[in-house]
Amino acid sequence: MKRLCSLLIVVFVLAIGTLSGCGGSNRQLQSLTVSPASTTAQGGQAQFTASGQFSSMPMSVSPASVSWWQSPPIIDPPSAMFGLGLTTQPFTAQCSGFTGTITITAIAPTDASNLNPSISSTTFAHLVLQHSVAQESGFVAATATMNCP
Repeated sequence: MKRLCSLLIVVFVLAIGTLSGCGGSNRQLQSLTVSPASTTAQGGQAQFTASGQFSSMPMSVSPASVSWWQSPPIIDPPSAMFGLGLTTQPFTAQCSGFTGTITITAIAPTDASNLNPSISSTTFAHLVLQHSVAQESGFVAATATMNCP
């Protein structure tokens, strides 16, 4: 009986330890990389992928789950806060008659467990429109360029 009691205590302690570890993830996205970093459009388009570096295993993820943005055209955020659709799919940038350099931006929340992120228009402007920072208010961004001849 004493042995059974000891076994039950060990199982209880292990169960509590396991459950406390499953309550939430503190895995954080630390940086993003967009590949290729720079390219010239072939047939008016080029494809880009995003890779993420995280604070815990797996440390590197490719493709990373991101929201893609291309400018031009200049994007006006729809409201003060809006949702970002995340995808692991590559992004195909289009010249669509534009001649010059297009900037491609991948953006994702730093909290890897946030599958439906909402971003403020101010943070969006800093990360996507102005490219003035690479990380702000719980989001990480990376850019690449495409030349449209």
